[in-house]
Amino acid sequence: MEEKTKMNLTLSIDRAFYLLKHFSKIDSKTRFFFIQNNYTNELIESALCSSGSKFNYRFCKNPFELIEKIERLQPLHFFKQENGNEVYIFTIESNFIGVDNLIPLEDLTLTERSKIKYELRNGYEIGTFTTKKMHPTKECVLVLKSDSNEVVTIFPGIYAPPFPISIANEELKLKAEYFWANHLFLINQ
Repeated sequence: MEEKTKMNLTLSIDRAFYLLKHFSKIDSKTRFFFIQNNYTNELIESALCSSGSKFNYRFCKNPFELIEKIERLQPLHFFKQENGNEVYIFTIESNFIGVDNLIPLEDLTLTERSKIKYELRNGYEIGTFTTKKMHPTKECVLVLKSDSNEVVTIFPGIYAPPFPISIANEELKLKAEYFWANHLFLINQ
């Protein structure tokens, strides 16, 4: 079963569940929907508690509502990834839509830089910084499969390239390495 939107985007139940990692809570109707589709409360809570960029509950209460809101907007930027997926970047002119879990290294003081930790994510070592202060954002990134208009992911915050380990093109790989050498994941304390 797939949910069709006015822009002809498709959001499968599995992909909608995947998007829960960008929410800290969802409405009870959506929780019941996932339970009816064989996702347990434990799986739902685990997804909601994962670290990363999160949408503000006041902005949208579930992945389906998010798609409905985004489909009415015009993207500010569009480009294709090396794998052909399409990336759309939106700025939403309202109160903040969520928190971004990426921060430029240059935004940290020297004292804060001494507290950076490194961890492997998908086979690539990235920097992390634990903080109580998250970054509110009005930006949103939508990634679609180019051959089907299926939503791959959507998250609040700035676009981040794939980890360099997965990039074949040498020029794009260098750009990704530069990005990840100069950006950190924020971990909410």
